[in-house]
Amino acid sequence: MAGFVYFSLAVESDISVSLVGKTFLGLQLVKVLLDNAHRWDQLNFTRPRSPILVVCYTNHALDQFLEGIHDFLKEGIVRIGGRSKSQVLENFTLKNIRKKQLQFILTQEQRRLFSRVHFLLATS
Repeated sequence: MAGFVYFSLAVESDISVSLVGKTFLGLQLVKVLLDNAHRWDQLNFTRPRSPILVVCYTNHALDQFLEGIHDFLKEGIVRIGGRSKSQVLENFTLKNIRKKQLQFILTQEQRRLFSRVHFLLATS
């Protein structure tokens, strides 16, 4: 029952819940927001769907939270920052997403040059 009360507070107000089960409640809140995205679209005619920004105190906590989101959302996640140790999130790091997008935009020769420049910058 207490979990429901805190979940209701999180949904209905700007109060942050600082009790045990924060990750569980946070994941439930994200799931509710995503499951009701069509309602947000109806209320917001002028802007496209906005992202959900997740900020955590530690990289480990962020990885855990994003892995929890990945359980019910298999695409559309972007993990910013280079200190992720999660194999699940490897394809969702900004670095890897940019690399994949460049493969479709650049020619083979441009990719080769880009890789060479990137290597030179990383080793200097």
